[in-house]
Amino acid sequence: MQLKDILLVSDLDGTLIDKSYQIPQCNIDALMRFRELGGHFVMATGRTRQSAGRYVPLIQPDLPCILLNGTVLYDFGMQRPTDVLSVSPESLTVLLQSVLRKFPAAVGVELFNTNEVAILCRNRYISNTMTPEVDLPIERLVDFPQPWCKVLLGCEPQKMFALKTFLQEQPHEGLQFVFTGPEFLEIMPAGVNKGAALQKLMKQYGFCREAVFAAGDYENDKEMLQTAGFAAVPADGQPQMQQLADLVTCPCAEGAVADVVDYLVKHYG
Repeated sequence: MQLKDILLVSDLDGTLIDKSYQIPQCNIDALMRFRELGGHFVMATGRTRQSAGRYVPLIQPDLPCILLNGTVLYDFGMQRPTDVLSVSPESLTVLLQSVLRKFPAAVGVELFNTNEVAILCRNRYISNTMTPEVDLPIERLVDFPQPWCKVLLGCEPQKMFALKTFLQEQPHEGLQFVFTGPEFLEIMPAGVNKGAALQKLMKQYGFCREAVFAAGDYENDKEMLQTAGFAAVPADGQPQMQQLADLVTCPCAEGAVADVVDYLVKHYG
């Protein structure tokens, strides 16, 4: 196997991007070298196309990227989604009504489609700097354009367990709940994740499992790390994710993805 046969897929926040939302220069340089040597690269993130797109000129993915934690595959070259999965508006609306009644003002709620974000309850955990947003009361949720891809709930970390327990006690057929940070919980279509989206890419572009290398740091990267033939996790990633790793790299801010590229060049370059 040579570099031209390899697909490298990386999470953004906590893996490729540091806490200041910057890509360490060593990661940028390493990915440029990897692409020049024929390797293929995509990002896999919970971010929207607008938020993730700001990094595209720096990292130059050459295949569709995994966005919104696997609900969207987006081709930045063609500037269009190639695959979109969504939740049931009816079941989601009922669930969100229950959340807003149980946790008034304590839980921030935002709903994503492929183009914008509807803010149903704003708090300090809910902020968007790149993606168009609209404030929308739950009574007018039906006005928000479909497809509805996912919901992000934000609250104090110590309240997260109670929030997830409450959600699990409500009718939620076709939905799943995934932690994406200490203060974030997402509602997504059941069975949808970065790993399932990666499988679609592998099938579409003919990558066998052994040729796929994945890097991630958090619970929402688990299925992606398990799908790939080789898993890399930063030294400051979640301990349970490090247990899945074939390679534990340096901490994120020191160039975790550069470590993965160095490994690939050494063994397949």
